[in-house]
Amino acid sequence: MKNNIDAEKIWKMLFKTTGSIHDVHNRSMPDKLRNRATLAQLKVMGSVLSSPSGEVKVKDIADELGITPGGVSQAVDKLVKAGMLERRLLESDRRAVSISLSEKGSTIRTQTDVFFTALTARLLKNIPPENQVIFYNVLETMLTELENEKNGIKKK
Repeated sequence: MKNNIDAEKIWKMLFKTTGSIHDVHNRSMPDKLRNRATLAQLKVMGSVLSSPSGEVKVKDIADELGITPGGVSQAVDKLVKAGMLERRLLESDRRAVSISLSEKGSTIRTQTDVFFTALTARLLKNIPPENQVIFYNVLETMLTELENEKNGIKKK
């Protein structure tokens, strides 16, 4: 067995795999969840959910996701209209708006987490636990490298 795999093969496999996961998401989501939130919108909702206070500013979401505040605002507008997010003025700064999950948004986010957890478990069921740990560590390392690059941190 070959010990090194060409970087081109890896990125192509990574893109093909994530594309297939996206396709499965589109085809397999239960009818009650389908077309309620796109993956991009779920990322915005996830950013809100991961905030310790449960509420964030548009700028904070944009910084975390690496997209423009205008792009985040458009997604937030759609999610507010769909009843998944709520906006409110911050007490500390009346010019700033706080974004939080609505009850409906929280329910959808939970259902989506259950769906993707089940999908991941199904995809990993034939992979030995020690390889799952290695896979997770590789993903974690790649994510750290990407975040360091985004934040301008050079590795020594």
